Amino acid sequence: MRVGASLSQFILSAFATLAILALLVIYAFKGDLSVSDIAFLVFLVGGLWFTTVEIGLSLWAESRKYSAESSPLLGEGVQSCVVDIPKGSQETQPSP
Repeated sequence: MRVGASLSQFILSAFATLAILALLVIYAFKGDLSVSDIAFLVFLVGGLWFTTVEIGLSLWAESRKYSAESSPLLGEGVQSCVVDIPKGSQETQPSP
């Protein structure tokens, strides 16, 4: 997942959530909404809020991943090393 694209999606989703929530509040005070209209807008706000939180959490996880990869304990730009040992390998000690 690209962080830049996710950040723009997060911002758009947050603004859409706030806009629909503002419409809900404005029309609720005017008294022009029926019960089904209010239920639909609450459903939209809930879905957009869920999407906003999901994108925000994925951004947070990506930033934690990037900060862990550039940790001073590993050195600048050094990735952690994973050794893949094939199944059925009889070697138990590393060869010199």
